[in-house]
Amino acid sequence: MLRVPPPRDVAELLMVEAQVQLPFFSGTALATLCWSLAALGHKPPMFWLHEVFDSLTRALPKVPLASRGVPHANVAWALSVWQVSPPSDFLAHLCATATPHLPRMSATSCAVLLTGLADLGHRPKQAWVSLALEEFHKRHSDATPSSLVAVVWAVSRLMQPAGTDSGPPVDWAPPRKWRVRYAHILQDIAWAQSRAFSALEPAQLVDAAVAFADLSFYPGDEWMDRHEAYCNMRVEAFTAYQVRLLSSCMEKLDSIFEGDYLPRDGEVV
Repeated sequence: MLRVPPPRDVAELLMVEAQVQLPFFSGTALATLCWSLAALGHKPPMFWLHEVFDSLTRALPKVPLASRGVPHANVAWALSVWQVSPPSDFLAHLCATATPHLPRMSATSCAVLLTGLADLGHRPKQAWVSLALEEFHKRHSDATPSSLVAVVWAVSRLMQPAGTDSGPPVDWAPPRKWRVRYAHILQDIAWAQSRAFSALEPAQLVDAAVAFADLSFYPGDEWMDRHEAYCNMRVEAFTAYQVRLLSSCMEKLDSIFEGDYLPRDGEVV
């Protein structure tokens, strides 16, 4: 794929022609159209996007399971690239129609879907985020290094209270029972991350620390030691802001009591 942006008048002509056919597009075709325009760096006008939202609302429930959720991931990715605000119930509809696809999604598609939703500031129900994390965990051994970081970062955002796009309140943490139930999953992903630090960019090393700190989850001594070692190897690549953020996150991680997310006697989680 060349990904050569067409002249603007050609892109606009393409959208005009597509607009007439939108009611007849399948969910997969609509998602591919959105993905293609975003990949080419072309942001459609909102009046055109609203017609796409209407068509997607109709078509997404009919996307075949054989698609493995790729159309849903493509829509989330395109919207996050464009940084547009769809109708209030559209992202909830996107999550609902993606649910039956989660068990079939690749680790990459799941990461793209979750990251797109997080970038858009969406806050799905905790049960949905938990299900998506469980399904990613089943295939995390196939995930790319960047996907391993992206999913935990996305979950740390999707779990936050609504209206906290710039970061969680200082004293916020996911419910303790949630951390108890999902500690083994987070630890497995942390272990996989630590084996892939050499493949991560400095910003991704920062995201990895921020995510676990925001989730109030200590990723283990080995993760901490390897993360520090790789950050020290790349120290000149970090901005002053990233250094301060890393320092703050590592301080918080060091202060976390691991017993806080271990089951208590007789506790049902």
